[in-house]
Amino acid sequence: MSEGRNDQATRAEQGTRRTAQRADHELLERLRSERAAVVEASSGQNRLRRAARRKIRAELANGPATVPALASATGLASSEVLWHIAAMRKYGEIVEDQKAGDYFTYRLMGRSDGAAADAQEGAD
Repeated sequence: MSEGRNDQATRAEQGTRRTAQRADHELLERLRSERAAVVEASSGQNRLRRAARRKIRAELANGPATVPALASATGLASSEVLWHIAAMRKYGEIVEDQKAGDYFTYRLMGRSDGAAADAQEGAD
């Protein structure tokens, strides 16, 4: 007799578990649909950032350059180049080099001769 009760309890627990899983799945789907626009916008911004960094790396592969020179060569605003330079310095991709007039120059890490940075281009 106790086996019958155990089977009923097990089936009841399984039913409760399935109901909870369905509710979790529905909640997750609703959250995904509500946040889809935010996720897409963030993904788009990340694509633009990666493209900007590729442009900056390509210019620095030709040799050290200042923020204004990089802005002119890449078509990016100086403030945007400066933002990327700060991030790239933080993560060790570039280093501050010599001062050219009023501005410091920046170069790719490990590149003091202006050699091409093909390996860096493949990173994105």
